[in-house]
Amino acid sequence: MKKPIKVTFVINNLSGGGAERILVNILNNLDRNKFKPKLFLFEYEGKFLNDLAEDIEIGYGIKFIDDSHKLKKKFRSYYKYLYRTIWGVKKLESFIKEDEMVIAFLEKMVTYNVARTKKENIVSLAWLHNNVNEFSSIHKLLSKKYYSKYDNIFCVSNECTELARKYFEDTNIKFNSVYNPIDINSIIENSKKESRFKVPKGKNIVAIGRLTRQKGFDILIESFSKIKKDDVNLIILGEGEDRKKLESLVEDYGLKSNVYLPGFVDNPYSVLRQSDIFVLASRFEGLPTVLIEALTLNKTIVSTKCSGSSEILCNGKYGYLVEKNNVNDLSEKMILALNNLDEVKNGYERAINFEKDKIIKEIEEKLIESYLDKNN
Repeated sequence: MKKPIKVTFVINNLSGGGAERILVNILNNLDRNKFKPKLFLFEYEGKFLNDLAEDIEIGYGIKFIDDSHKLKKKFRSYYKYLYRTIWGVKKLESFIKEDEMVIAFLEKMVTYNVARTKKENIVSLAWLHNNVNEFSSIHKLLSKKYYSKYDNIFCVSNECTELARKYFEDTNIKFNSVYNPIDINSIIENSKKESRFKVPKGKNIVAIGRLTRQKGFDILIESFSKIKKDDVNLIILGEGEDRKKLESLVEDYGLKSNVYLPGFVDNPYSVLRQSDIFVLASRFEGLPTVLIEALTLNKTIVSTKCSGSSEILCNGKYGYLVEKNNVNDLSEKMILALNNLDEVKNGYERAINFEKDKIIKEIEEKLIESYLDKNN
C-alpha cells in the first residue's frame, strides 16, 4: 500500500467504559504509516476525549453544552432513538465519504446505524465485545439483519468468535478474534499515583465497571453480605443506571459502613493496587479488560465463568472461577481468596500476552487483510 488507509471508528461517545478506553488505545497507537485514523461520535462527550492523540480528526452528531437542564435530559432520551437513526446517520455518511474503511466499535445501535449508511467501496467492519447469545430477543433479530451487511466481524475472544460464528452460521460473514490491547506500563505507573478515593483500612475487595445488570454487582453485594466482617470492605468503582438499586441493596443488607460506591474514578489503578482482591461478578462479557488489568497488578482474582474470563484466567490457573449467578459460590470463593491472599499472584506473566504493542500489531495485520480482501 502506497498511502495510509483512511479509517473511521464509530462509537456513541467516549464516556468512561472498557470499550471506550480500548478504542482510545487503538486510535492513539495505530501505525500512521499504515493508517489515517478518524473518530465519529454520535454524541460529542466523554471523559476520554482529552486522552486522544492530537492528529485524530473527530466528527460528531450532536454536542451537549449543558446537561443540567431537565428539557435537555429529556431530549437526550428521545435523541437516542431519533437523532442517531436519522440525522446522526446522515452526518456519519458525510464524514466517511472519502474513507476506505469504517468500523462500528460497539454492538447494537452503533452497529445498526453504521450498517445503514451509504458507503460504496468502503470496507465495513463491526467489533463484537460481548456474547451474542446474551442479546435480547429484539437485538438478536436486528443483529441477523444488520451484521450480515459487514465484510468482517472482529470478536474480542476466541469463545466470543465461536459463539458468533455459530449464531450467524447461515451468513457469509468472516470472523476474526482480536484481543483488547492493554497498556501495561501505563497501568503500573498510574497505579503508583494518588486517587481521589482513599482506600479504607482493613482488607479490601474491589470491583470495577458500569453500574448495570450485566456487571452483576447486585449478586456481588448479596454475596458480600454473607462474609461481612468489620475489617473487610467492598469497593465498587463505576457509575451507571443501577446506582439507586445498588444503594438500596447496601442499605437492606446493613452494609453501609463496609460497602463503598464512589462513582467513576479517574485513576482506578491506584485503588486496585491498594486492594487485596479483585472480583468480576459479571453475568456476561466478551473479554473483560479489567480482569487483565488486575492480572497486570498481580491481584488475587475471583471471577465468574463468563465469556472471556476463563480464557484470560486459563481455566483457573490465574484466579478463582465461580459459577454465574451463584451467590453462595461467589461468597465461598471470596472467603477462600481472603484466607489465601498469596496463593494466586503470578498474573503478570499472563497479562503480558495482551500487551499493547503486540495486540495493536495483530489488529493492524487483520485490518489490512480485510482491506485487501475487498480491494483485490
